[in-house]
Amino acid sequence: MAIRDAVKNIVLTRFGERPFNESFGSQVNNLLFENADEFLGDVLSQEIETAIRNFEPRVIPIRTDIYLLEDNNEIEVEIEFQIIGQPLTQTVTFLLER
Repeated sequence: MAIRDAVKNIVLTRFGERPFNESFGSQVNNLLFENADEFLGDVLSQEIETAIRNFEPRVIPIRTDIYLLEDNNEIEVEIEFQIIGQPLTQTVTFLLER
């Protein structure tokens, strides 16, 4: 559970939000108001996986799915990852509101 929370926090933290660690986080929140299309989903997936690789050494990202819920102005994010040294994968799912 703690690792899932850490993965989610990395994604939701903006660059410069953490004192004394300006490079921690991702640009996901900055991308929320771009045009909602397939390109946005690809860019969000890449940004999420890069942030996880850079800031969470305990996991290996396997898959990131982005679902654009245009009717609700939300984006559902589903991240599947493997904890290093464990055979099973875990998934964290959360909503980004625009």
